[in-house]
Amino acid sequence: MKINKGMVIAEVVENYPHTAEIFEQHGLHCIGCSANPFETLESGIYEHGLGEQELNNLIKDLNNAVESMKPLTKTQSAQKLINVTPSAAEQIKLVLEQQKKTDHVLKLKVVKGGCAGYSYELTFVKEAAPTDVKYEEHGLQVFVDKESLPLVQGAEIDYVAGLMNPGFKIRNPNQHHSCGCGNSFR
Repeated sequence: MKINKGMVIAEVVENYPHTAEIFEQHGLHCIGCSANPFETLESGIYEHGLGEQELNNLIKDLNNAVESMKPLTKTQSAQKLINVTPSAAEQIKLVLEQQKKTDHVLKLKVVKGGCAGYSYELTFVKEAAPTDVKYEEHGLQVFVDKESLPLVQGAEIDYVAGLMNPGFKIRNPNQHHSCGCGNSFR
């Protein structure tokens, strides 16, 4: 697929998740933005105060990236977008055993709501939804809701032990603000 100025940002990132970094290099931090499902490359550039030369450079870099790399599979795209730490993987396996749900898988989803706009939803499911992206790390299978992928790019799921606020923590470079509980962000 040849990328052009009329394509929607979300369409490009959905088909070629590895291009997200190129958008950021060009000053478009649209990956977690609620406008990216509707905003074309052209309008995104102009909305950010950039001009036609920047638009042409972005399109050139995107097409070069697409031509030099095959589209990532669903599994590979999740690997590029999130990270599960070894301690989180161990803890999730332990919880699955304790709850006698060893046939279940962790699912990460971002939902609208919470005091800051979005919140994380970690659940155990038996089967992936048709649009879920499958991911495996440290012997742990994780499903990520496809619509949530742009909001969790670069995120890390960790487990922190200790006396003060032990539990699962999600470190997300896309969040601009979070609430006091740490589960809600925007």
